[in-house]
Order: sequence, then C-alpha cells, then structure tokens
Amino acid sequence: MSIVSFHEYSQISRNTYDATFENLRHTENSALFDAHTNGGIAHINVNINAGKDTKVYDNTSGKFLDYDIEPDNSITFWVENNHNYSIDLNSTEY
Repeated sequence: MSIVSFHEYSQISRNTYDATFENLRHTENSALFDAHTNGGIAHINVNINAGKDTKVYDNTSGKFLDYDIEPDNSITFWVENNHNYSIDLNSTEY
C-alpha cells in the first residue's frame, strides 16, 4: 500500500490529464513515442496487444519499466516529462 498526500495525488491526476505525446512511430511489433507532461509523472494506457514477452523501455533514463496488462491486452504504465519510450511486443531481450 502506498500513501500519498492529496496534493501529490491531485498533481498526478493533472499531469495525466495534461499529458501529450509526439513523434509516434509504430510497426506491427513495436511503438516509440515522446511523452510530455506538465512536469511530473503521468499514468498512461497504450492500446496494443501486449503479451508476456512485451518490453517497455524508457530510452531517456535507460531503464525497463513495469506495466500492467489490462483485460483488453492494452498496457498501463507511468511516464515522465520529456522522456522517450519504446514498446517491443515480441522481445525476450532488448
């Protein structure tokens, strides 16, 4: 369980609402994009057909990210302002 202040909770909601995405590039097996928020983290959903071998990578920080697979096989994860992300649907290694 995580406990956050109302200010932090409301800021995350505003960041998620204000998030924009640029440089969208996709193929049958991958997607790349830039995320922009109003400064903090945002929770996003990417409507793809994710599976157990899907990898999400933050190219800016150089880290693989955890994500949740939703019932429709889309994924949700956290993004940061001015970061570039890669999603590889069929990779066991990046």
